[in-house]
Amino acid sequence: MLYYRYCGFVIASSTKFPELIEIKSNKGEPLTLIEEGEVPPSNHKKLCFGPNWAVGPDESYWWLNGIVRFRITPGKIIYQAELNASESLIRALLLEAPMILALQYAGAFCLAVSAVSDGSKVDALKFLAGGGASTAAAWQVTRGKTRRLHSDTLLHVSLDDSGCPMAWPQGSGVLLWPKSIELLNLKQQAMRAIRPELPVKRVKISSETGPLPLKTIYRAGFHSRLEESSQEDHNFLQGRRPFRLAALQTAGRLWVDPIGKTADHFSWCLSIARHCRIEKGTEQNLYSGKKDLLSPLKN
Repeated sequence: MLYYRYCGFVIASSTKFPELIEIKSNKGEPLTLIEEGEVPPSNHKKLCFGPNWAVGPDESYWWLNGIVRFRITPGKIIYQAELNASESLIRALLLEAPMILALQYAGAFCLAVSAVSDGSKVDALKFLAGGGASTAAAWQVTRGKTRRLHSDTLLHVSLDDSGCPMAWPQGSGVLLWPKSIELLNLKQQAMRAIRPELPVKRVKISSETGPLPLKTIYRAGFHSRLEESSQEDHNFLQGRRPFRLAALQTAGRLWVDPIGKTADHFSWCLSIARHCRIEKGTEQNLYSGKKDLLSPLKN
């Protein structure tokens, strides 16, 4: 059995994950055990069904037709792969939706953001899909020299004894497209392909090792009422904006209610709203004036 750290939790796995930080000895109870096995059809009446998922309070399923099926229960993930499915793709898929469900069973929630830290606090970056949040995080880490990567796709946020949001390192590098890798001059960095038909790579960048307070969430590429409202409207909406953003940007937010974590999630969103600022991302606070990195980078 191999042990890894991901989003602040220990994972025990019979499958090797070269993308993650391996732990030589198991310290504490693992969040979940990952094993390969048979995954039966998801036809239980108590499950809530979506296009490629079925979620309930005791078990959940997530699948990609023709590639892999996952069964997630509290403390365990079983996967059944098709014969032609690549191992790297299965691992990449497992670290997203199935792991989000495993975290929610444990009462833990994640924001779907990238994040960087300065050694004392964490700033999260939320862009529109394909808008360059991963690139912005990598830019700050590789160019600023004073920041470290904290997360790329999932930012696990727990609450300390005083209710303050604490952000945990994801520990799996950063996903970048070829144009970003070229602009950031990262061709010499260790990297892995995710799937043969996509050029996106998982680039290894050293990250923080422990939790830090989450202080600011930068949003870029969004247009909202706040940008066209009166000062009175602005004051009214300001207190509600962080709560709404935390609720809408919760990874796997559609699964919170079927799993039975609605009350816990509400308290979690409320703590983020009380302690975090939401600011508009600009080229000054994200890229230090590097304009050619502000456009979508998939081309």
